Amino acid sequence: MILVILHDENTLSVKMIGEKLDLSSNTLTPLLKRMDQHGLVKRIRSKEDERVLLITITKLGKTTREEAYDLPNILLDRSTLSFFRMERTKPLT
Repeated sequence: MILVILHDENTLSVKMIGEKLDLSSNTLTPLLKRMDQHGLVKRIRSKEDERVLLITITKLGKTTREEAYDLPNILLDRSTLSFFRMERTKPLT
């Protein structure tokens, strides 16, 4: 969800992300650190107020978000195919 929000907004403070997702900064901080380590976002201190941590989506983050956007359809397709395969393997009564 963080990538979805940042894809639309590009840069947000941790506080704003927390408000949009109804999550505390204690919950977001470790997640954002890992996302930064993986190159999905960049964490930058605000020049106006060093207490504010700004989160910016990277090119890799945008690509990952676009790939993840299709995930529900991929899962649905796979589950539908599995259902039809199961139907074909059931013995006829």
